[in-house]
Amino acid sequence: AAAVTVFVCVWVFCVWGVGCGVGRCGAGWCCDVGCGAVAVGWVVPFDPGGREIASRTEVGLSDVALALAAGTAGAVAVTSGVSANLIGVMVAVALLPPMVAFGLLIGAGRFDLADGTGLLLAVNLTCVNLAAVATFLIRGIRPSTFYEQDKAKKASVAALIVWLVILLVTVMVIWLSQAGG
Repeated sequence: AAAVTVFVCVWVFCVWGVGCGVGRCGAGWCCDVGCGAVAVGWVVPFDPGGREIASRTEVGLSDVALALAAGTAGAVAVTSGVSANLIGVMVAVALLPPMVAFGLLIGAGRFDLADGTGLLLAVNLTCVNLAAVATFLIRGIRPSTFYEQDKAKKASVAALIVWLVILLVTVMVIWLSQAGG
């Protein structure tokens, strides 16, 4: 089912997403992959207890550390002029597996397992963005004009605060789920 899901997601992205312009941004790509995975989960029977799916249904604090490291590595790669392919691989490793597992489980009606994969996806998305904003601030990446620098600094600080709050909430959810389970 995972191979079929990847095929359908790529097809949906290439045919629908790029054709209508939605696929040109990250949100459009995520929407395409998520919808494709839900469709495949609804149509194609699969084993939700399989290793690749089951490994993404439980989230731990180690997942937070791993996602922060992946986000930092991607941001450092961007600021160092490393190939865009490497950055794409980093994002795909952090976001694609939980997104596909979440879509498959939702499509199959396994909401009891989908909540863990949804939390993992939220953690990864939050950590990648938080690490990127923090890395850009630390490395001094800013626009060239003073006016743009001031706006960018304010926006970056606001983004940093928002991502930190979201991360704190997700960590609390993880901690409470581990304490209760």
